[in-house]
Amino acid sequence: MPQTAPGAIRSTASSARNSSLIQAGEPKPFLSGLTGFYAALSPYGYAVMRASLGAILFLRGLNKLFFGDAERTVPNFVKLGFAEPLVWAYFIGGVEFFGGAMLILGLATRLAAAAIAIEMAVICFGLLLPAWWWGQHGAEFVALMGLSAAGIFCHGGGRCSLDRLIGREL
Repeated sequence: MPQTAPGAIRSTASSARNSSLIQAGEPKPFLSGLTGFYAALSPYGYAVMRASLGAILFLRGLNKLFFGDAERTVPNFVKLGFAEPLVWAYFIGGVEFFGGAMLILGLATRLAAAAIAIEMAVICFGLLLPAWWWGQHGAEFVALMGLSAAGIFCHGGGRCSLDRLIGREL
């Protein structure tokens, strides 16, 4: 009989079906027949979230770098008082394009996540804060992306990442 990890109990009702462990104190699913399905997908949930944020940012950066969106963001950099606002717009396009690709792949994940979290904090507090109520100027989406990036920074690339495959991370 397989050994049970400390702090976990083996569910006798489901052990024959899926041999999964239920951690002590964790909620039991309403549909216990899905326990094996959840257990099979669980290792990939974080990677899906990380890659989803990366895909959103990758496409935003792609539009800034190659389809004219950088020029449309110049007024934001002027409002922030940045010198050379077009250079900054392309720089942020690069952060989003390359940072998004890095999040998708899980490569140098913490570096990419930190850059994105800083970008989103500047957008939230530098541009949107005066009219930051939910639903105005999309602040909730920017906040979600920034907080997601901060969480990814804390966790790193995770199980399904190139960082883990090469055994190194920044």
